[in-house]
Amino acid sequence: MKKTKLIGILICLSLLFAFPLTSSLDNKKIEKRYQDENSLKISLDFPPKWNVGDYWVYDLEVNTSIEDWFPVSLQGSIEDLNFSVGDASYNSYTLNLEGKLKGRFDATVHIKPIPFNLRVLGWLRRTSIDGSIFLTKEGWGLKEIYLHLHGKARLLSLPLPIFAPIPFDATLKIIFNSPCFLFGFSKMEVGEYWIIPTPKFSLYATISLFFGIIGKPFSSEDLSPPNWVDIYTECVAKENVTVPSGTYEAYKIWAEEGGIVEYYYAPQVNNIIKLQTNEELDYFHLNVELKSTSYG
Repeated sequence: MKKTKLIGILICLSLLFAFPLTSSLDNKKIEKRYQDENSLKISLDFPPKWNVGDYWVYDLEVNTSIEDWFPVSLQGSIEDLNFSVGDASYNSYTLNLEGKLKGRFDATVHIKPIPFNLRVLGWLRRTSIDGSIFLTKEGWGLKEIYLHLHGKARLLSLPLPIFAPIPFDATLKIIFNSPCFLFGFSKMEVGEYWIIPTPKFSLYATISLFFGIIGKPFSSEDLSPPNWVDIYTECVAKENVTVPSGTYEAYKIWAEEGGIVEYYYAPQVNNIIKLQTNEELDYFHLNVELKSTSYG
């Protein structure tokens, strides 16, 4: 359950630039938070308004090791992940993104009829990521996410020494049935809280290998995770936080009580400056920090 909820939180938060589980909450807070779940105000002072040309550049690092289904470890990073406002007309934003992706993985798999396990090592080389995120101005409600990856993977299997460089091109599109609001705070203040409702969405993906010689589309429509994937977020503190772009006075926000993920919003740059997972999650580590911004 922890890992499934972590996936839900990452989908809603990490793609925006953008996990212990909840302890017992006060009964009145539980009752009120579910009454207010879908009562987003028509006009909010928060989130702030963005303008075309605004940008934020992040560095991202991720490390994970999972053994429940099959042994696999992954280390990766995205350097200079640039989010820029490409459109701010009407009631929506279009965020364009691009960055350079590096990573490696190590997995143990069993492929029939081979009578022993294979260890598969992989590295990403000269790989880029780009795409767009479409969201509402009020509450930063996610409407659609489009991602495109292009590069080369190098695979090595052991004990059968098979080495294969594999050029690839992949796309992923996520369309939400209704906007998934990342922020429902009427104002940014310590003690404010908001529920990110369980998102319902459709997923479309394609992957092409060896310059299109091998390709396959995937799709799954009207996906609906269980209701317990609803994510409780709360502004818990105000702190001075130092990231590569500078030191800012920022609001600390927990995703789930106890901070499965904690992130920091700085009014000075109108965005998140840091996101990280709880140190107690020994199987997953994510760290995202602001590197530069048009806000100076």
